[in-house]
Amino acid sequence: MAFEHPSAALLSDYDRGGLAPGAALAVVAHLDLCRQCRLALGRMENRRWTKATSRNVPDGGLADARGRHEAPSAGGPLPRALRRIAVGRWRPAGRGVASAPLQGVSGLGESVHLLKAAPGTPFALPDAAELLLVATGAVQVGLTRYGGGDFLDLAATRVRHAAADARTGCLCLVVGGDELYRSHA
Repeated sequence: MAFEHPSAALLSDYDRGGLAPGAALAVVAHLDLCRQCRLALGRMENRRWTKATSRNVPDGGLADARGRHEAPSAGGPLPRALRRIAVGRWRPAGRGVASAPLQGVSGLGESVHLLKAAPGTPFALPDAAELLLVATGAVQVGLTRYGGGDFLDLAATRVRHAAADARTGCLCLVVGGDELYRSHA
């Protein structure tokens, strides 16, 4: 069960085509897994067409979607949006942790990587990381467990340390405004 969603402002930026490719990919991957956000986005699209002069999209029904919703199990499938992207070479990013750049998405001042961690492995997120989507498995941050489909705005939360779930490990999409893992350069 996932419970972290993109903000209404981020969904609105996505709806208007105002996101960089990596951030847009993170939102699309979340939408693959989150019916409530797909519905909220549909409501935004309807408002945009009915109130074309309004630039402000209220949070509206998204507040209701902030609760838990069904998401894939820890071993569930990779979101459709991520299955279509070519993955570069996996490289170590710490003990029990590896990362790989997503080809054709990284660049233009943005870095987009998949990060996988073995079960129970603690890991640090780069300072440049801005968004994190838990694609499969789960991540423990402090006392909170985030599962498949959860979307974390790292720039807002300043989270930098996490641990992969002890049973499942994790596969995450990490988006940042700078080169996330220098070893890929």
